[in-house]
Amino acid sequence: MQSENRSAFNTQKILLATGDTDWGNETLTNLTSHGFECQLVREGKECQLTVYKDKFSTVLLDPDIKNHSGIEVLKYLKLNYPGLRIILVFPDQKTSDVYQELKTNLTRIGVAKSFTRPFQMKFMVEYLNELPPSNSQKNLPMNSALIGEPDPKTKDKDCTRVDIESLFSGNLAIFDYYIRLKENHFVKIFRRGEYVDAERIRKYSEKKVEFLYFLTEERRNYIHYMNEMMRVSTTTGNADNKVILSQMKNVAGKFMEEINTHGLRPELIEESKAISENVYNFIKRSPSLRKIMEDFQTFHPEEYTHCFLVSFFASAICKNLDWAGPRTQEAVSLGAYLHDIGLTLLPSVLRERDPASYTPEEMETYHTHPRLGAEMLSNIPEINYQVVQIVYQHHERLGGEGFPNQLTGLRIYPLAKIVALADKFADLLVLKKVSPIEGIKIFLQDRENLLSFDQTVIRALVRCFLRDEEK
Repeated sequence: MQSENRSAFNTQKILLATGDTDWGNETLTNLTSHGFECQLVREGKECQLTVYKDKFSTVLLDPDIKNHSGIEVLKYLKLNYPGLRIILVFPDQKTSDVYQELKTNLTRIGVAKSFTRPFQMKFMVEYLNELPPSNSQKNLPMNSALIGEPDPKTKDKDCTRVDIESLFSGNLAIFDYYIRLKENHFVKIFRRGEYVDAERIRKYSEKKVEFLYFLTEERRNYIHYMNEMMRVSTTTGNADNKVILSQMKNVAGKFMEEINTHGLRPELIEESKAISENVYNFIKRSPSLRKIMEDFQTFHPEEYTHCFLVSFFASAICKNLDWAGPRTQEAVSLGAYLHDIGLTLLPSVLRERDPASYTPEEMETYHTHPRLGAEMLSNIPEINYQVVQIVYQHHERLGGEGFPNQLTGLRIYPLAKIVALADKFADLLVLKKVSPIEGIKIFLQDRENLLSFDQTVIRALVRCFLRDEEK
C-alpha cells in the first residue's frame, strides 16, 4: 500500500505551515512516509517567503500561525498564487469555533478543505490521495477540438454568460462552467468543486473563447461569490486594475439581470451594498485616478452596465471632494448604484426603448421613475435617508429644468448633485462610444453641461483626469 501511495503522489509537494513544532514534525514524518515531498515552516512570513522561492502543490496552513497571521497568509497566497491548493488545519476545537465564519465561507474564498485537531492522520492522507496534482490541467493538447464534456441537457435559455477573463483562477468552481459551441450546444469544462486552472483558461482564450456560461439558477450565488472575491482584491490592492474593472462589469450586469428577473429582494439589497463598497474601496485605495481612467481605454463603455458606470464615477468624484467623508462616499456609491431602480417599475415596453423615442405621454411616465424608486427604497429599513434622496433627485438640474420636481440650486440635495453628474457623464460615454478621457473633453465643451451641474462637483470630476503634478 505504501509503494502505491508513493507512485501516486510523487508529483505532490506540500508545505506545512504551523507554529506547533511537535505536531509539525510528527506530520512531516507521517506524510513523508506516505510518499509526499514535504517542507515545514513555523511562521507566516516564512511561509510566504518559502512559497515565493519554491513551487508547491498544497499548503497545510494553521490559521493560528504567528508573524504573519494565518488570515494574512491566506489572503497573500490566494491573491499571488491562485493555483496553489490550501488546506486549513485548526489546532483545536476552540480555535475552530473562533473561525466559524471563515469555515462557512471556505469554498467562496478558494480553500479546499479544513481539518480540526486532533484527527487521525489517515484521514488527511486519504483526502490527499483523492486529489489530482494541482498542475494536472497544464498540458492540454493544442488541437482544434475544445476539451470538455458534452451536456445535451443544457440549452441557451438555461444559461448566463460571463467574460472568461473574469474567472478567478486557482479557486474552486462554485458551480459548473460551460463553453457554448453553437446554439443549444454546450460542453462542461469545469465541474463544481474543481480547481479553476489559469493555464487552462489561457488556452481557451487563445482559441478565441470569450465567454463562459453557468446555469442562470446559480446567478445569485455568482453575485455573492464575486463580491467576496472582489472585497479581498479591493481592500488589499494586489489585483490589477483592468482585472478588477472586468470583474466589476460582470457582477454589475448579473446583479441587474437578477433584479429584472426577480425584483429587488432583501438579499439583493445586501449584494448591492457589497458591490458599492467594493467600488468605493477600489477608488479609495487607488493612488492615481487618472491611471484607472487610462485602464478604461481598453474597454468599451457600452459593455458596462449603466449603474456600475454611475457608481464608479460618483465614487471617483467623492474622492476629490474634501467634505465627502467615508459615510458620505458609501452613501453616494450605493445611491448611484440604485439610482435607476424605479425604472424596473415602468412598463416593459418603455424599459426596452430609448427615451429619445418616447411620445409626450410616455415621457411623462418615464419622469416618474425617480419618485417610484425613492418610494420603493424608503420601505426598506436597510436603506438610509441619504440613498433615498439621491435616487429621488438624481435627475434634477441647477436651472430647474430637471425632474420630477424642477428643483433649483441649493434646493437640490448635495449628494444627488454628485450622482446627477456621474449619471450624465456615463450616458455621454455610451452615447458617443468614447473612453472617459475622451469623454471629459467632450463634456467640458458643452456649455449646457457647465450650467446644469454644480461647479464644485464638475471640478472634482475633472481632477480625476489630471496627473498628480497638474492638480
